[in-house]
Amino acid sequence: MEMNQERELAFDRQTVWDALNDPEALRVCIPGCQGLEMLETDRYEAVVQTKIGPVKARFRGHVSIEDADPPQGYRLRFEGQGGAAGFAKGGASVRLEEMNPEGTRLAYDVEATVGGKLAQVGSRIVNGAARKLADEFFDNLEAYLRGEPVGEPAPAEASGSSAAGSGDAPAAEPPASADDTGEASAGKKKGGWRFWRRDSSG
Repeated sequence: MEMNQERELAFDRQTVWDALNDPEALRVCIPGCQGLEMLETDRYEAVVQTKIGPVKARFRGHVSIEDADPPQGYRLRFEGQGGAAGFAKGGASVRLEEMNPEGTRLAYDVEATVGGKLAQVGSRIVNGAARKLADEFFDNLEAYLRGEPVGEPAPAEASGSSAAGSGDAPAAEPPASADDTGEASAGKKKGGWRFWRRDSSG
């Protein structure tokens, strides 16, 4: 599976970069994310529940950041296991281009491989679902940066032809208006750290 897309965000490049490197922001914005834990610098463990076509899966895997070039971009490596549903692994290049002092163009290229039941669903459905989840992530990111509540559906419903169901999970708290050093920045809000409970069933 290959996918590339661009998204224009009404925030300066540093603010977008900070959010893309904040575990709490990522946990809130990733559709169906049930947990995100930093294992070490630039390496995370994630648990994500989702549905692609007829296949429901709860993936547990790792995400690593490589070739970081703040605040211009980085490369992600990811791999996850979803039990009988199969697996997913691949990489993504993320680039941030400053459009103006208050605008950033985010571009990404994704290459991924899926196996198991996911591979039997068909590339059209898998690609459509992946694009929909990416769009939902960036919609959530924009809401997060604006300081608005972000919905946290669990599981996230994704298919190549239908819209996601709206979960009943409570909205996440908006990010604080000042960072840990007390430097407030109007319109540039960052999230803090928050621990998640590891699911003992996995």
